[in-house]
Amino acid sequence: MHETLENVNDTLKYPSDLEDKLPSILSAYEKHVNEQEEYLKTKIRNSRDRINNSINLQQKIKSDIEIYKSNFKKLDQIYQSFPKVVNNYENIKIIAIAHQNFHKSYEMHKKLVNISNATENILKMIKNEENIENIHEEVFELEKFKYEIHFFSKNITRDEFLKLNEIINEIDRVLLEFENMFLLKTNNLINQLEINKEYLNQISKIVKKEEERDEITIKVQKGKHSHDAILHEIYLLNKIYFDREIKDIKNKTIKAIKYSINDKFPKLQNKDFNIQELNFIIEDMKFISETVNDKDLFIDLRFIYEEYHLQLKNFLDLNKNNLDASQILFLLEFINNYNENIEKNLNMQPETLGESLLGDSESELINKYLQIASEKLVSWISNITVIEVEKFNLRTSQPTVDENDKYISTGFINLLQIIKQQMEPITFNKHIFLQITSIVVENCHYFKNEIIKAMKKDFKPSVTLKSVPGYEEYVIMIGNSGLKLTQYINSLPLCQKTEVRELGNIFLEILKSSNTLLSEFIITTCGPILDKVFTDSWYEQDITKKLIITLEDFLGDYKITMADYSFITFVFEICNSLVFCYVKQITRKRAKILEDCSDKLKSDEKRLIQTFCKFADPQEVKNSFMPFDKIIPLLTTKNDDLFVVELKSLILVYPDIKKEFIKSIIKKRTDLNDSDKKNLIERLKECFGEEPKHNKKTLFSRLTGF
Repeated sequence: MHETLENVNDTLKYPSDLEDKLPSILSAYEKHVNEQEEYLKTKIRNSRDRINNSINLQQKIKSDIEIYKSNFKKLDQIYQSFPKVVNNYENIKIIAIAHQNFHKSYEMHKKLVNISNATENILKMIKNEENIENIHEEVFELEKFKYEIHFFSKNITRDEFLKLNEIINEIDRVLLEFENMFLLKTNNLINQLEINKEYLNQISKIVKKEEERDEITIKVQKGKHSHDAILHEIYLLNKIYFDREIKDIKNKTIKAIKYSINDKFPKLQNKDFNIQELNFIIEDMKFISETVNDKDLFIDLRFIYEEYHLQLKNFLDLNKNNLDASQILFLLEFINNYNENIEKNLNMQPETLGESLLGDSESELINKYLQIASEKLVSWISNITVIEVEKFNLRTSQPTVDENDKYISTGFINLLQIIKQQMEPITFNKHIFLQITSIVVENCHYFKNEIIKAMKKDFKPSVTLKSVPGYEEYVIMIGNSGLKLTQYINSLPLCQKTEVRELGNIFLEILKSSNTLLSEFIITTCGPILDKVFTDSWYEQDITKKLIITLEDFLGDYKITMADYSFITFVFEICNSLVFCYVKQITRKRAKILEDCSDKLKSDEKRLIQTFCKFADPQEVKNSFMPFDKIIPLLTTKNDDLFVVELKSLILVYPDIKKEFIKSIIKKRTDLNDSDKKNLIERLKECFGEEPKHNKKTLFSRLTGF
């Protein structure tokens, strides 16, 4: 007790320990108590079980003793009733053996008389290809009868020997017919797997049965003169097999299965060889693993798989250096699928079946494929680029349309097909996929640059009506086509890899360039109207009406032939371009910021938003015109504190806005006197630091010329 109190005292020194330590101590104590209770329960349960077992054993012993007593009484009664029989046991034993031998002789005589019927029946079963297990049962007994004849026909006359020899020859003929049928069917086992799907399990039972008789035969032949009591006893019980030949059917069967597998490969060695025919190996292995019961098989299935593996390697060693690019690709994919099948369906590691199928040649084949594919890709993409640029410059016909009546370029579709044909078959191999992707990326960069260069080069002549008609239609077609390729690239399995993303970005850049040029085309067309913004004409006339009519006309036409995503992104591109045009007009020397400027700008913003909301999401459209919302307060606010707050709000959203731009607005405001302007300009220091601390680029980054 004293020791316990000391332990408690050491553990709970402070009042806080009652909350911090006591619960854990109680929990540990409860756990210990539970463990001890469980331990005691287990000991009690085990002791009870031992007592019950002892009681049951005791009862069984009592029961056995009663049986022994009863049997003893019966034996005693027999002895008392038939004392002469018991005393003449040896004579009775001789009579019994004689009777038994007579019975055997009688049975053998019956078999000899009916032997022709028995052999004919078996031959008929073999001819009709009946169940091989049933045939073997008959053959097995027939062979046993043959050696019984051998054993019991010693010291017979010559005539009797000749008669028995005829019977033995007839039996031998049946045995050979069966062995021929057995090995022939085994030799065709792999060639006709689906037909023979039960056969492998059947021959396993036959082989095991024959193996057991071979083992008995060997022990009989050893046991005749052996000092080993067990071997000698086996000899005494199975003397008939002393002269029997060992069949060794297991090795014969294994050899036949090997031939069956080997026979499938020479058939591939011909002029019209198609490496895709190798798929039978995977199908065979999978079929065997799903159909054959490995537990009852006389051999390990691994032997069959190893033989397939060996023959496949030998075949590839002979052919791998003569493959073209497509065959190399199929072979690499086949080996990938082969290894996956072994791991998944056979539950093995490929390297455990034998040597690597390609060994050091794999990297050589990959390099050969990459070289051939690279040369073809460079040639194909270069040709497509030349044709596509020429078609754009000539514009001799209307652009082609897709199933949705949207413009699409056949050149881009051809490029898409090339990319598909080169990339989809190689997704199984990450290394090859990324190598081919980098080659495609390099050549598609060239394609993109040439297409964009052609569009930019013909922009000015087209917008001034000095070039071939159809510029807008063809630029729309190119944008739609760029989108289609981008969508395809993003659907690839390894689309998150840097090389694949870069490829997708190439075609996305084509779409962006198309939208930018179309936007510039509209802005340039509307140039005479936009040039009047923030001038007297803008304040005095409704020039915005003309702008909106022109925009609606363009947008309505473009919507018909542009892909949905292309059109939506284009709408926001033109929104941003219009906002930039308005902002840029403010920086011009002739721009005027009158008292009603903010009202006028608000009106334009509202009307433009209403226009674009017909073609795109209203909230997104409103967001595109946010610069107006941020600039308008700076056109009317005279309170310098409020001006600073509004400006800071603007800078938070557009951190790249320049101080000179704000200064230009202040100077052009006609509602401010010189003192107010000076004060506002002085307070700009509070909003603009010495060095810009941002990386964000908005439309204000494009403003120059201050």
